[in-house]
Amino acid sequence: MNYQRNSWNKVLEFMKLDNNASMQPNEEANSMKDKLKSFNKLFGKICRVQSSWFIVDKHLKREIITSIVKLLLPAYAKFIRRFQRVLQFGKNADKYIKYEMEDIATGLDDLFQGSSKSD
Repeated sequence: MNYQRNSWNKVLEFMKLDNNASMQPNEEANSMKDKLKSFNKLFGKICRVQSSWFIVDKHLKREIITSIVKLLLPAYAKFIRRFQRVLQFGKNADKYIKYEMEDIATGLDDLFQGSSKSD
């Protein structure tokens, strides 16, 4: 839990959706662009660092990765769907989306390999 709180909860903070009804569409789009940019940067950094870590216990490693996947993928999917709607039904959304769902899953699966992979 401490590991998750110190690493991945920071990433999840960027995926929280604004529920401010008085926010103008362009303000919401800009907020989401900023959040996605921050997510991309932090996700890449965490994956680079933690792929160089090594967990000897294969069962523990799989448990940790599975818990992160269950936490992160649904939040990311929900954020991306909303992001695409906010940016006028996906217009130009792709230029801001650095990671597809399978990229996120692959990045998480590469954690704790004990190698120094680059993003």
